[in-house]
Amino acid sequence: MATATWEVAVRCPKCDQPGRDTGYVPDDHGGKIHSIMCENSSCAWFETNWAILVQADGTIPIRERGERVPKVFPKDGGMTPEKAAKIVSAIQDTETETDADVNSDNEALQVIDSHLAKTKIAFVSDV
Repeated sequence: MATATWEVAVRCPKCDQPGRDTGYVPDDHGGKIHSIMCENSSCAWFETNWAILVQADGTIPIRERGERVPKVFPKDGGMTPEKAAKIVSAIQDTETETDADVNSDNEALQVIDSHLAKTKIAFVSDV
């Protein structure tokens, strides 16, 4: 895989103007994943973010146009029709039980999470 300089990597994929680094999160291998935002108001990607990986050794890998990169997660995410049906059922049960008690989306998610935990349903694949 080819590498790039920071100046090249932060250019918007649509308008080729330099974007603004809005922050980063560490990755699992000692590098940083930077979020870059296009600030060109005439660009189709204005205020859209894209990610740049700066590896632990300081290199910035870039994909060539059309280059395939293997995915690091399973396509189906471990979701089976049975698991999906159980999740839908748990959400519907939770909605009927707690319609009057939930005051925000965050509270609703907490209630759904606790109900799913009781029914031993997991969103994450066992892979």
